[in-house]
Amino acid sequence: MDDAGNPPTKRWAFLSEDALRHPLASMLIGFVLTGVVGTLLTNHFAELRQQEARAIEQRDARRKAVLEVSRLFTERLGRAEALAVAIEAHAAREVVARLKQQYDDADMRALVVRQEAILLMREAMLETDFESLRAEIDGRLVTKRMQPLRECLDRAGARALANADGAAVLRECRATQLLTESRACGDVVSDALYDLASLLAAKAADPDAHAERIRAKNRDRIAQACP
Repeated sequence: MDDAGNPPTKRWAFLSEDALRHPLASMLIGFVLTGVVGTLLTNHFAELRQQEARAIEQRDARRKAVLEVSRLFTERLGRAEALAVAIEAHAAREVVARLKQQYDDADMRALVVRQEAILLMREAMLETDFESLRAEIDGRLVTKRMQPLRECLDRAGARALANADGAAVLRECRATQLLTESRACGDVVSDALYDLASLLAAKAADPDAHAERIRAKNRDRIAQACP
């Protein structure tokens, strides 16, 4: 009890109320709240900037991978065409053997880098979109054109190295047509992959209408270029 007979709790209530009425109290409380809120906002925006920086870094890595895939794909087709020309011209066995080895090496490099690009592209697409696009590319470019071209050149090269008519095999398996179709289809696929690589990572919980239009457009482009 104080001198007026008030219990301690009531006494502190009076003191607190008096303190809050002091002109400096509002200023002090505002200062504290401003500091707390300011810190929270600063941390929030710093985290957003870090997320944006990571997204840009991932996007650039995808673009770089796609460009490398495109470069190796072009090299692969160039080696295939050089080998086909040599076989068609009945070049010496050592020339055919050297060109065949260069084609095999380019083929292996392209396959290794392709796997890296696939993993990176998965980050930029929803799972269903990614699997759909990969199935389209595998079916239209790889299975329908690149694999038959590979088998054709393997058979023709083996015939040529055995001093037989490899050129006949090339005509039989339509090597020239497969090369032309592979190049036209591959160019469109490379362009489409670069467009998709430029998108920020997709989130299933937050679909992006613009990104979906880009994906749909490129699926249509691939379907038209690689029937």
